[in-house]
Amino acid sequence: MIKFSIIINTHNQSKYIHHAINSCLKQTYKNYEILIIDSSPQKINLVKSLNFEKKIKYIHIKSPHKYPEINQMKKIMKGYEQSTGDYILFLDGDDFFHEKKLSELNKIILEKKIVCNQDMPILLKNNIKKTMLKKNYKNKFFTKYFFNNWPQIYGTSSIMIKKDFLRKYLNNANPLNWKYLAIDAQLILFCTRHKIQSNYLVGCTFKRLHNKNLGSSYMNIFKKIFWSRRHMQFEYCEYIKYNNNLSLDYFVTKLVYLIFKYL
Repeated sequence: MIKFSIIINTHNQSKYIHHAINSCLKQTYKNYEILIIDSSPQKINLVKSLNFEKKIKYIHIKSPHKYPEINQMKKIMKGYEQSTGDYILFLDGDDFFHEKKLSELNKIILEKKIVCNQDMPILLKNNIKKTMLKKNYKNKFFTKYFFNNWPQIYGTSSIMIKKDFLRKYLNNANPLNWKYLAIDAQLILFCTRHKIQSNYLVGCTFKRLHNKNLGSSYMNIFKKIFWSRRHMQFEYCEYIKYNNNLSLDYFVTKLVYLIFKYL
């Protein structure tokens, strides 16, 4: 029986995709499969992968959705349908894994019986590496009840989840209904709401930072899209019954969103 299924979702990432694939093929723990779900106009030439072998399954989707978050979600759902592993890992086509990631995760699964885990990634920008900072303020009383109580989200490529619980999320969270929310935000909020989210391991995932990252278009606080996304995140929390505590942030977001909506 397969232990891990790695779902690589990619779209026009030919510059990085073979590095992502090879980082999976070089894992020291060998009981896994790789599912590449590609929505690029042109299919990937897998021959370029240095260690191409039978454990790779490649699926090409011809028509991406106009919202990149929905496109990503559909690819991951397709990968889930084709997967056979007990645990699912996600990998964006421009990121990559340390060769011991699966081995370290397997140890933690055996010791801690974890269901969903985010490992803290190494950020890579212009060939400079740095560890993502842990936002300790998110655990403070003031932050939780005055601002919001959302957990820190490390990115799609940092997530591992038991397949049975991923099925529960897909069946209950209506994931295609949230066009501005990528799977990392949706899934970690869902898992935190069910108290099965953990944060073990540092430096087993490498996340590239560039202007084509999925969340890069939402960073300007003075634009409508910033508040539309934030408002949707609150709506999603309400939908999955995640406790928002009706914070000041909640009311400010509702107000600013309505102002932008009717301008």
